[in-house]
Amino acid sequence: MHSTPLVRERGKGPGTLFLDLAVHLPDVAQLTEMAAGVVPRAASGLQSYIENRLDGVHGPDWLDNQKIDLGARATEMLGACIEFGSNVNLPRLSQADLDLAGRIGFEFTKRGAEGVREGLELIQSRAPCSMIQAGPQGVFGVLYQWIQFKKDRKPVGSIREVLREHILDTMPIEVGVDLFGEPVRQRRRHSVASLSRKFGVHPKTVQNALKVAELLPMDFDPARDISAIEVVPAESLMKKMRRSIPVSGVPEYLGCKRPQVAQLIDAGILTPIAGHRDGRRSVSQGIDAEDLDAFVDQLRAHGERVSSPSEGMGEITESAEALKVPAVSIVEFLLDKNLTKVELLDDELRYRSVLIDKNEVGRKLGVRTGSPGISISDTARVLGLSLISIEVLLGKTTDEREPVLRVCGQTRHMGQMRNLVDPVSVERFKASFQKISVIAEKMSVTVPTARKVLSERDVFPAWDPKEIGAEFYRTTEI
Repeated sequence: MHSTPLVRERGKGPGTLFLDLAVHLPDVAQLTEMAAGVVPRAASGLQSYIENRLDGVHGPDWLDNQKIDLGARATEMLGACIEFGSNVNLPRLSQADLDLAGRIGFEFTKRGAEGVREGLELIQSRAPCSMIQAGPQGVFGVLYQWIQFKKDRKPVGSIREVLREHILDTMPIEVGVDLFGEPVRQRRRHSVASLSRKFGVHPKTVQNALKVAELLPMDFDPARDISAIEVVPAESLMKKMRRSIPVSGVPEYLGCKRPQVAQLIDAGILTPIAGHRDGRRSVSQGIDAEDLDAFVDQLRAHGERVSSPSEGMGEITESAEALKVPAVSIVEFLLDKNLTKVELLDDELRYRSVLIDKNEVGRKLGVRTGSPGISISDTARVLGLSLISIEVLLGKTTDEREPVLRVCGQTRHMGQMRNLVDPVSVERFKASFQKISVIAEKMSVTVPTARKVLSERDVFPAWDPKEIGAEFYRTTEI
């Protein structure tokens, strides 16, 4: 190695087939003067590789697997676009510039296709054009033009395939486009614009949906960033948008109430098409109709088909309200097939077609124990008594030592377990005892008169009215 850069001079003398080198050589004095003014320069990695290869020494496989001049030219072209920009004016580059381009390019090409791709990504990140109008030529400039618009059939080497694959993998190129002499047979990437055209959705809506679905960054700038989105997830999202049911329309579609839809979304059982809720009022916050249909199918995955509900069975909504539990808790039991008794009405009722045993659900949720019953407040309302009166009667027994009103279970209410009254005992009480006001009405007399008539018959209240808070008589004695 002489560590002296070569100097290119115009030839002297006639150019003939049989060249007399002596005619073209400068004299020794001129050569000495030229050498004295040259700054020493070490051989570049590319130059060393070429020298070694000419000596039969193997180098990087990617370069070795192509002709030496093709690998060198690709290295210089890549390095020139990295160092001087993709729209570099190649004829104006000096020998020093070309040497620098070769040095830089070799740092990428020596690492094969992976290294070349890194160099292409670097060029891409520095593209001078607006990304709205950007195409492969706008981004890769002379590197693209060198391969795409070459006028002869001379090969350019392995960089053609690397650049072609990189463009298809990172840019939205349509099917049929001629790329380096070969038509594109399958689109790999979409842009916001191409998705908008294909699916007939406004570009702004497409962009927002892609952001929410995390297929585009939230700070995406169409004037700066290349909107190249993978085809499969992008088209899948657009198809879902076409089938989208607005969240406000889901209650009617399913046949349930709005709060229950909110619970299902919050629990992740129903998912907006863009993946999560971010407060946007847009089509991206709808839910895929196919997902809603699949949800109903899952709810109805097991159970007995019936024409009308059996005793104690109820819809999800009414059961949740009766048990004072979130409807989503019942839904989760159904989806996990964790209920033994489920009935199914006509599937046209959708969400309302699924019936569950309130008592079973209550027990499994820890809000019910024992048998189904009537709350203390409902019992008081049915019998026209105060809550205190009901509590007293729960402690009373009949002459047969049977409870006047019997506790059959408990239910959770406002964070506490509260007693339930056996419905049979309530009905038996209504048949076995009558209030003085009811008796007086039947006699068509005043309450004092009715009380006097009963006293004269030796019929007296079943319990101390002051203790019960009401005056009851045994029906059998009236």
